[in-house]
Amino acid sequence: RRLAVNAAYTRGDFYDAKRQTIRSTVTWKPSYRARFALETIYNRLERQNPNNGSSYFNETLIPRLRMNFSLSTDVFINTNFQMNTDRGTPGDTWHLRTIVSNFLLAYTMQQGHTFLVAYNALADDNFDLKGHRRMRPASQTVVAKFSYLLNL
Repeated sequence: RRLAVNAAYTRGDFYDAKRQTIRSTVTWKPSYRARFALETIYNRLERQNPNNGSSYFNETLIPRLRMNFSLSTDVFINTNFQMNTDRGTPGDTWHLRTIVSNFLLAYTMQQGHTFLVAYNALADDNFDLKGHRRMRPASQTVVAKFSYLLNL
């Protein structure tokens, strides 16, 4: 299919809290070599304290974009971009907590050997040295891997 839409709703108990999750995905394949997927995950967690009547509330919203490209039968590229947002009460505005992105280039040789290069980046809003919360690069990683298949 060139266009696919999936959705799911779940609810139930999570330890002593009530949880609701809504997940939706729209996938578009403009050609047999390319695929784009936009996914959204909404999660709501509510917990009542039986001792004093206080409650805990948390909502998270995670939009994610994935892209896959096959340059040939041996070479492909995968990318992922995700934002994690949350809010502590129903009336609050959404707060951006983290941004995660990664990129993978893979090459598979005829003998079964593979070569991979990956880049991962994380930005978050943790407190800096001055006690401020602002979006900042938290980690970046580049990994190269070569796998050799032994033909015994």
